[in-house]
Amino acid sequence: MKGQRTRPSLKTKNVICGTGQKRGAEESAKETERKKPRCRPRPIITMLLHVEQGKHGVQVLLDTGCSAPLVNKETVRRLRIPMLKHDSAIRIENYTGQHVEEAGIFYTKPLLLQHWRHFSKEIFEVTPMEPEVDIFLPYWWISKHPRQGIWESEEIRFNSPVYQETCTRYEQEEFSLTWDEKVVHDPNTRVIGHISAVTTDDALASIPGQFRPYLSIMSKEAADALP
Repeated sequence: MKGQRTRPSLKTKNVICGTGQKRGAEESAKETERKKPRCRPRPIITMLLHVEQGKHGVQVLLDTGCSAPLVNKETVRRLRIPMLKHDSAIRIENYTGQHVEEAGIFYTKPLLLQHWRHFSKEIFEVTPMEPEVDIFLPYWWISKHPRQGIWESEEIRFNSPVYQETCTRYEQEEFSLTWDEKVVHDPNTRVIGHISAVTTDDALASIPGQFRPYLSIMSKEAADALP
């Protein structure tokens, strides 16, 4: 009748009780079985490597599974980085425990590595490496220089207030001396210079007689005139 309300019939509804949740659990279990290990980007960041030819951008992997600083032998060749040879080769292994051929034979002198205003100087083992990476920094370096920011982010920084005092370029540009027993005891060794806390006149007066003919090139004025 017009204006009369009618109640909808229950037959028009499709009511399912107790099966929807069960089906979801079964599907979730199957999805869990199909899941694979997660694979995400590694923390590879760009730094500047200071060498005799200038500063060069390098790709650096922060590797907590590494025990020594490593540099790619192709990077060494490309940047013409001088190498020193071990007296006896050391064994370097990859993540499977296998010996890496051509590794552990050469190493570098201390090299200055820069990330923004953070500087560190390290000696690197020269080794074959994947082409996408120039340098591996080991776990102990990461512990010594904790980063700020997300690992995979380009905003990663090493800018702790402590580093602003200890990891500056000035602090890393140290003057090093090496004591060489072979040179010290060589009868043909001659003294060509020394460091002393005396005035210039006193220093010139103490120069051995055999070198006194060269006094003209040992003065401060002569040094200042050099290009």
